Amino acid sequence: MAALVLAACGAGDQGTEAGGEGGPASAATWPECRQSKEIIKQCNGVDLRGKDLSKERLNAIFMNGSQLGRDEGGRPTDLSNSLITIVFLNDSDLSDARMVGTTIETTEMKGADLARADLSGASLKRVKLNGANLVEASLPKAKLTPFNQFVDADLTSADLSNSSLVWSSLISADLTDAVLEGVDLRGAELGNANLTRADLTGAKVSKFTEFGGAIWEQTICPDGSVRDRECDWEYVQQRPRKGD
Repeated sequence: MAALVLAACGAGDQGTEAGGEGGPASAATWPECRQSKEIIKQCNGVDLRGKDLSKERLNAIFMNGSQLGRDEGGRPTDLSNSLITIVFLNDSDLSDARMVGTTIETTEMKGADLARADLSGASLKRVKLNGANLVEASLPKAKLTPFNQFVDADLTSADLSNSSLVWSSLISADLTDAVLEGVDLRGAELGNANLTRADLTGAKVSKFTEFGGAIWEQTICPDGSVRDRECDWEYVQQRPRKGD
């Protein structure tokens, strides 16, 4: 696959002017995006449903309001093992997308639809998924490194088993029926999160993990007990290692 390696300078300052916050100003075609000479490519509203983008390098691109779900034949967009850095995918449709082993860094996906998306083994760093739909999304063994944001995200029935959410923000996230078995929550913020029937078997926390105002109802605690109140935690004494 052709690489899309672009200069990232100034990407964070152009969100509103280039449709970064307000959605796509105009739809672009993928060939137009590839041929663009802009430092930050303008690809808002691009239709990539069912495309094979595995092993692509997507860098410094506005793709707000884009379509990356299934095509008319039912084929999902494949972004497996791709590298996505400084990309704006706010309010985009990535439902059912394949993102197995994908690396996503310094990227905005606020309000995006990732229902049933497969992010198994993916690596996320400084990704904003605030208000995103991750219902039934698969993130087992995902490396969700520090400072990812899932504020107000819907993670109902999502699979986060054996993944790392160290220092991530899940404030007011809906984790109803989520699979959090073996998840690392050291330093994570879960204030006002909904943990109804969430499975926290073997989960790790530290004294820096915050649960203030969280909803506990038939929650499976690390020791296997089912509670309607906060679990009894055995805090990990050491601070998370740098890079965890």
